[in-house]
Amino acid sequence: MATAPMTVAEEAVASVAVSPASANPFLSVLAHTLETHVRIKAAEADLKAGVATLGKTRGGLFPTLKVTSDAGRQAIDNPGETPDTNLPTRHANFSASQLLWD
Repeated sequence: MATAPMTVAEEAVASVAVSPASANPFLSVLAHTLETHVRIKAAEADLKAGVATLGKTRGGLFPTLKVTSDAGRQAIDNPGETPDTNLPTRHANFSASQLLWD
């Protein structure tokens, strides 16, 4: 079973084994600061955002395939004695691209 990654505050508290007999007020203040400080929270949010965009960045390295098509009728009014035409039209386009270097 995979566990969620620890925050900076959880890592700091886990790295120092504190038993009730040797409780240190500095460590409790440090743990509280690491859990509540605005800059630390912002840094953790930046880290999570960076990890989240990794998949999108890697996706740009894979080939892309684009398929477009259209269908309809085409009516042409020819001048003079040439008969008018009314024909179906169909077009399909396929394109593939691959990023070679970045």
